[in-house]
Amino acid sequence: TRRTKPSSLPALRARALLLSRRALSSYVERLIRPCRLALFLNIWSSIFTAAFFAYVQPQSDFDIEELLYFIRLFSDLLGRPLARMVRPSWAREPNQLVWIACGRLSLMAVFFLYIAGGHGGWFPQSDVFITLVTCVFSVASGYLAVLSYEYAAAAGETKAAQAYAGTRMNTAFQIATFTSVVAGVAVSSLNILQPPKAGGGANGGGSAS
Repeated sequence: TRRTKPSSLPALRARALLLSRRALSSYVERLIRPCRLALFLNIWSSIFTAAFFAYVQPQSDFDIEELLYFIRLFSDLLGRPLARMVRPSWAREPNQLVWIACGRLSLMAVFFLYIAGGHGGWFPQSDVFITLVTCVFSVASGYLAVLSYEYAAAAGETKAAQAYAGTRMNTAFQIATFTSVVAGVAVSSLNILQPPKAGGGANGGGSAS
């Protein structure tokens, strides 16, 4: 039996350490994949939707764009502590977060149907309605963000695993942020949606909410 030369021991140890890190990364990656997907869908839809607040046709004298902005901000903040207090049975597993994030996308669809239908006259317009949609949408955003990070951190049993999970979650967050901004600019440039008509509020022919 050939003995390992002392000079080769550091190389063998480095290789073993590299393999162990790769195994850890692969293991944690599989565990947090649902959390990363849920976070991506959550952040992407939030930023993409917010880019089109200016396209909502006001139905009263309120500045609906500014109102939706602050509703989104405070509702998102409300959803974060809510995640610490309310934990229903359908939001206790990472895979369940993906389904919640997908269900939340239906509210994004309602938002854009509201904008498109307002110009086409086939979707009833109401400042109260679109404000409530934005409120629920944003509360769910803060709620999902907290749970996604929490469940991803819980997947790691060691500090190294938790650190890796946090890095991968932050990467998903950054990718969602960048691609949603690019998508928003692209949709705006293509004029797929029309901005509101000037004077379209209560004094410009719009119906009061």
